[in-house]
This record gives sequence, structure tokens and C-alpha cells, in this order.
Amino acid sequence: MSFLSHRYTLLAAGITAALAAPTGAALADSAPTVGAELAEIVVTARQREEKITDVPVSVQAFSADDIKAAGIERPQDFINLTAGVSAVQTAEIGDIQISIRGINTGRDAETNFAFVVDGVLQTNPSALNQELNGVSQIEILKGPQGALYGRNAVAGAMIISTRKPTDKFEADIDVGAGDYGLKKASVWLGGAVADGVKGSVSAYMRKTNGQWTNSRLNCNDCVDYLDEKGVTGRLMFDAAGGTIDVKAKASKVTAGAINFNASLALAEIASVLGNPVFSENVNNHQFVYLNNIKPVNEQKNANFSIKGEWDTSLGKVTSYVAFNDQKNQFLTDGTSAAFYLYSLTPACQDSNNAASSGSMPPPFYYSANGPFVNSFLPPYSGTSCDGYQYQQRDQKDSSFELRIASPGNQPLRWLAGIYYGDIKRHVVVSQGYDPGAGGSLSAQAFVPYSNGMTNSTDLEYNDDFQSKVSAVFGQLAYDVAPNVEAALALRYDSEKRSVDNLVGTGANALAQTPLFGAAWSGGTQPYINPAYTQDPTLATTGIPSRSKSFSQLQPKLSLNWKLSDDFSMYASYGYGFRSGGFNSTGSAATVNQWYGNLCLGQS
Repeated sequence: MSFLSHRYTLLAAGITAALAAPTGAALADSAPTVGAELAEIVVTARQREEKITDVPVSVQAFSADDIKAAGIERPQDFINLTAGVSAVQTAEIGDIQISIRGINTGRDAETNFAFVVDGVLQTNPSALNQELNGVSQIEILKGPQGALYGRNAVAGAMIISTRKPTDKFEADIDVGAGDYGLKKASVWLGGAVADGVKGSVSAYMRKTNGQWTNSRLNCNDCVDYLDEKGVTGRLMFDAAGGTIDVKAKASKVTAGAINFNASLALAEIASVLGNPVFSENVNNHQFVYLNNIKPVNEQKNANFSIKGEWDTSLGKVTSYVAFNDQKNQFLTDGTSAAFYLYSLTPACQDSNNAASSGSMPPPFYYSANGPFVNSFLPPYSGTSCDGYQYQQRDQKDSSFELRIASPGNQPLRWLAGIYYGDIKRHVVVSQGYDPGAGGSLSAQAFVPYSNGMTNSTDLEYNDDFQSKVSAVFGQLAYDVAPNVEAALALRYDSEKRSVDNLVGTGANALAQTPLFGAAWSGGTQPYINPAYTQDPTLATTGIPSRSKSFSQLQPKLSLNWKLSDDFSMYASYGYGFRSGGFNSTGSAATVNQWYGNLCLGQS
């Protein structure tokens, strides 16, 4: 299937209580004293500062005090405290899949929610999963938010505000340590730099060996380990009667990847084979990591933005330009028996040398030695017969937004804006030969065969994706009665997507490892990409580029009745949209080859 667009409509009603939740986003940085009046909850859900009871959206907010009291340090922490929101991260450090009210983010897909940092919409789906250093407020909006935040906001939005420097020097330092070799530290320094200029610098580090141990490699820091560092600089200064906010951030993280493990619940097979390992109680099963390749996932981020705000006679004008550059790759063990890619080779069929060489008779591996006693072959095993895998997800993007909002103290309030984004992604998924103990592993998309038997590439998906997005949006809110507001927001998004294939042709269109499967040993050298197998002429001409355009009008209609300063009732109708995309070239051919031609679309 080439592309699939997603649309989501929600009709919602609810009650907003300013003080009912155990956490509340307050603008004050210090906790209220005994007997003092609780701070007012102010959010920016509709791209302007409003009391939470004035906003007809299901929103949970965390203030700076809430963040500190709850020990919120990473996104998973506040997600765990938010009803209807969950997250899963197993594949790699940048792959955090968020579910908001049951709407999930798929792997290798853009997020299902809008992610906004200091008023700047982030386009990178991996931008969320970073240390929350210097964060002063977090807002989680549930339900479609496309009318204001555009494509991909089908499930909601996450809005993060970071600490702003003031004219007064301030410092915040935090250090800590814990189990599994955990060490962490963060620092925030801010204050006046010159007349009319304020600045801040923040930095953080976190390092842990992780909870799990690799029994085959005999190491406790080579499964779910993490080593992350980042630094952010910020300058705010007066310009043309307004304020310019300049931010730059650089971060790097090295971590484990593909931390999957499994037990089986196949009672019938266990009965037929007479072996209980095929149907174990997951609560009693001892999970053991046996992969023979230490996973290495490296991600580097560079972010830069310039944002300006000016109060004019017409309203507040806000504009920003943002640039992001992320490089992300990992190299790790191949999946169990590599789908038979290498299991048919003579070395992997020889059960006599299984314990010594790391080979195994597929698909099971039993041995009287070491940690392999009576164990079913795990998803990522201790044998070289499952090969290795390399994945790469790089993204460069730039974006621009200009909006103007009327004053908030008048009966008719309005907002209007334009947006443009240019997103380039490079995605690689490749698999190849594992040279075993002492062999060298090259972390790159294509590794040619050599007599030294490096990790030669035998399967490669390699594509450049580009998206160009433009949008126009606006909102009208009117007080139809002293405590009743009716609002209508509209946004029109237009997006053009294209993909260029980078898999090699000619000699580079062929699998590299001479030991690759029975077919090659029989005289036929297989292609490196299934699309070439389906149409061999493409191995010479190359796979053609593809493109498609998407557009959508996204409305949101709401009615908010403020019962008191602390309570309100609302009803809303919202529409969200996520444009389709392209699968990596060759994926449809894979389905056609292995699953009976069930895929009817393009590759």
C-alpha cells in the first residue's frame, strides 16, 4: 500500500474544574502559603493565555511545582499521570509511541498529536522523547486539535513551556544517583546579560546501565543502557517594541535498541511436542537476553528557533522560524533465525557446533551449556544465524508561522495565521550477515562483501522522503451571554509528499553474502530489495520516484458555559487529519512474495 490518509472526528462534552484535579498548571513558580488563595490556572491551548475554565477542551496541566513534586523528568513520567494517555518504547530511543484515547502513533510514522515547545510547533516525531530540563509547564490536550495545530493533531496536543530568564540572576542545580548505575545531573542558569537582554543556559546528563543483563555477552550495560547529554542556550531581548526569543539546543544520546523478549503460550504445540517450554506462565518465565551483538542506538539533535512577539493596535503578532536536524541510527542483532535467510546455510544446519560457534538448528536452540538450557529461541538470539539489522532515520526540517490574535478582553475574540513546513526524512532498514565473534560490524546502509567477511548487506530498504506543508487557519470566539462562549476554528492544510529510492543498481542491486540461503548456493544470486525480485528490470533502471498531494479542511465548533470561576461545562465537535505517506520501497513486494499477493497497491 502506497499511502493512507487518516481522519478523525470527535463530538465531546465535559466539565472543566479549575481546582478539582490533583495537579494544576499555575503561573506562580512557588507553592502557595497556608491560607493563601490558590494560583489561577492559565493555559495556552488555543494559542493565547486563558483561564482553564474558559477553554472548551479536555486538558490536564502540570505547573513547575507539580513537575518537581511528582518527580517528572522524562515524557513517560507525566504520561503515566494522565488519564487516557499511554506510551510504549521498545525499539529505539527515539521511537516513543503515544496513545491518546486509543489513537496510536505507528512506528516510522509521524505523530498522532501536535507537539509544541514554547509556542513553536515541532515537526519531528522523535522530538518529544528527551530529558525535560528547565520545563515550567506541561499541557496535554485530548481530542482532535487540527483546527489550530494542523495535520497529525488527530488525537490531541502536548504543549511544553520552558523556564524564561528574568532580570534577576537565578540558578537551579540538581544531581542524583540510583540503582543500575544511574547518574544524573542538571543545571539552569539565567539572568540579565545587558540592558534589555536576558539569557539562560541549561544542561543535563543522564547515564544508566539499565535493568537487564546480557547473559551471552556477560555484560550488565549492553541491553537497555542509556547515556544522554544536552545543552540549551536562550536569549530574549527587546526589538521594535516587542520581544525576540532565540533558542538553540544540541543533544546526543547513546542507548540500547530492540529490547524485546518473549515467552510462548502455545499449549497445543507443547502437548504435541511434549515440551513445556512452548507454553509457559509468563509470570514464572525467566527472561534472558542472549543476543550476540551489543545494540548501539545513537541519536544526535540540533534545534534552533527565533520567535518574535509584538503588541500592536490590531492585536498580538507572533511569528517564528525553526530549524531541526536529527541523525538517528542503530545496529543490533537480527530477529530470530532471520526469517530463514541464513538458517539454511550448512553452518547453521550443523547442530554439532551449535554450542561452540553460536550456530543453531532452526528454529529451536537447546544446549547443555551456559544460559541456553531448555530455552526456546528468543526473538534476538545468541546465534550468528539470525544476521544483524541496521536502521537509520534522519530528519531535517524547517518551518515558519505567522499569526495575529486580538486582545482577550473583548466580547469578540479572533485569531488568524499562516504556516509553512519543509520536512526531509532519510529512512534505511537493512539486514545482513553476522560474521560472528571477532568480526567487524559497519554501521551503514550498504556494506559490500569482502573476503574479510564483514557484515555484508543482503536486504536493503533505502528511501528519501520529503513533505512540503502549507496551511492557513483562524478562530472566532464570541460571548453570546455573560458566561457563555461560542467558538469556531478552521484550518486548511495542503501537503505534497514525495519519495526517492536510493537502493543501488547493477552490481549493488544484488545480495552481498555468498552464504545467503539455498538459492544462491544453487547458482542464483538473489536481489537486495524485493522490488527488484518482483521486477528485475528495476535492478538496472532503478525504482521510479513517487509523489502525491493531500489537503483537508479541519473545523472545530465549541460551546463553553462558565458556571463559576472554578467550574465550566462545554460541548465541542472537532475534526483531525493525518495525511498519508509512502511505505519503504519494496515492502509491497515483500507482502506479495510471502503472503499470497494480498497487497494490491504500489510498493
